[in-house]
Amino acid sequence: MSERIAGRFAIFRNNKKYRLLQFRCKKWKEYLSTNDHIGFDESDWVRLVLPEKRILTGIYKLIFKHFLSYTKWVEYTYKLYSNRYTRKFAKELFTTPIPKDFEVWEYDNISGRMYAPNGSEIPYLHFLFFKKTKYLETDKYWKGDYWMLQNYGLDNLRKILFSLNGVVGKQ
Repeated sequence: MSERIAGRFAIFRNNKKYRLLQFRCKKWKEYLSTNDHIGFDESDWVRLVLPEKRILTGIYKLIFKHFLSYTKWVEYTYKLYSNRYTRKFAKELFTTPIPKDFEVWEYDNISGRMYAPNGSEIPYLHFLFFKKTKYLETDKYWKGDYWMLQNYGLDNLRKILFSLNGVVGKQ
């Protein structure tokens, strides 16, 4: 279940509608010319792709927010804007973790597979909370050269490990 499109991996039909959809956003030129983070895929874009979500969110804010959590609202209304009738399917695969001290993510450089600390395979690892970010108040993030691999040469590495302690290559 997902309440929005977080565009690191999203598939759309290659047709005129989806190729030109972003230009319907009134601020698209402004967004392209700024150095600031916009989050276009999670805000303006999702409202263009899922207009029914925008309507349902408005209904929630006007009527239901006083007695129903937003999480429950998303759970209930998800079926309305992600189903076989609208031919839209949105599914969040959580790949943006808030890392804990003991957790290690593993990239197998031989097979090209990425693994979460629980051993499950994930399509990629989003490093948002490994870095200093405005979205999380914490002193636990990569500082200095934490993100740099030693000069092993990538071809010589069997595994690459990611944790709050940094990035480590294993031969």
